[in-house]
Amino acid sequence: MPIEAIIEDIKAFHLHLRTLDGELVTYPNNLILQKAVSLVAKDVYLDEDKSSL
Repeated sequence: MPIEAIIEDIKAFHLHLRTLDGELVTYPNNLILQKAVSLVAKDVYLDEDKSSL
C-alpha cells in the first residue's frame, strides 16, 4: 500500500511518518531496506515553523 508522508522521527527500529492527512504511521526500518522507497523533495513547513517567521 503506497503512502506519501513526511518523516517526523527516525528511531532505532522504526520511523515515525506523518501523512498529508495528519495520520501518524510507524514504519519498520527493515522494510525501508527491503522495499522500494522514493524520496520526493518538497517545501514543507510545519505550522510551528511558520509562526516563528
